[in-house]
Amino acid sequence: MRPILTLLIAASFVAACADTTTLVPDSAPDGVSSDAEGDYGFADTGPVDQFVLPDGFILGKTVVYAHTPEELFKVDPETMAVTSVAAFVFPTEEESKRITDIALDKDGKMVGVTRNTVYAIDVATAVCTRLASNAVHYVGLSYVVDTSKPDKTEFLMGLDKDGTVYEINPETGATTPRGGLGKDPVDTAVDLNAAGDIVSVRGLISPHIPGSTTLATVVRPGYDNDWLAWINTTSVGNFGEAALIGDTGFARIWGLGFWQHDGSNKIFGFTTEGEFLLINILTGKATLHSQDIDHEWWGAGVTTDAPTID
Repeated sequence: MRPILTLLIAASFVAACADTTTLVPDSAPDGVSSDAEGDYGFADTGPVDQFVLPDGFILGKTVVYAHTPEELFKVDPETMAVTSVAAFVFPTEEESKRITDIALDKDGKMVGVTRNTVYAIDVATAVCTRLASNAVHYVGLSYVVDTSKPDKTEFLMGLDKDGTVYEINPETGATTPRGGLGKDPVDTAVDLNAAGDIVSVRGLISPHIPGSTTLATVVRPGYDNDWLAWINTTSVGNFGEAALIGDTGFARIWGLGFWQHDGSNKIFGFTTEGEFLLINILTGKATLHSQDIDHEWWGAGVTTDAPTID
């Protein structure tokens, strides 16, 4: 394995817990009218913009995976070292050989998609084994904890560019529409679109959508940057609808990964411009920590249970 880049962090995110100070914005995010504040939970829903991990929820040492269309990488969140695992190896008969996104289940098993195929991917070798044909071009992919179900099982969730949310059977490629990202909270005549990725970790608790464990980057028509949003995975009636957190300050964030360690909560973001970001989970604001113009990041992934133990 070869190191691609190493960063030393001088910054950290502060996460407010249920028994500590609650961070309450004075106003809605830029681009959201004050009349819409109630939709975001800023004005009248009690404690907001807090990040809560349940008692006893302990994560091991994380390995976050990121990828270009042709190559798999892993990220050590403590050292910020990004290391190549291997180039993706496809069956010789496959025509499309560019991975558009990856996802890991609670056991650390990885799947990935091209424009027309679902693969199982070996996390140690990046060898891709064909599972099924794929009829939808997904721009976001993650195993999601389905908190709308009593047993909180997980399923493979895909987002297409238009913001439609699908449940995917990775063994057959069959897709079941589950909902959509919904309307822009200010310009309700237009739909929110998917920016590029989803991340869901068992134990994440949204202050905007009680019970939701899922975050995504979304596109608001008329805005240049991607926005971070919580995704509704708790209610059948509006499953998939987004509650915006804030403007990231960056565009084309096609990869997201989560890390929690010693009370510091980070969402990793990866852009097609080679930017490696840390995104504040409370405000949505991203900070640039590195840019590697030789790598066009197309996606990222981490397990839904405890992030992968290295």
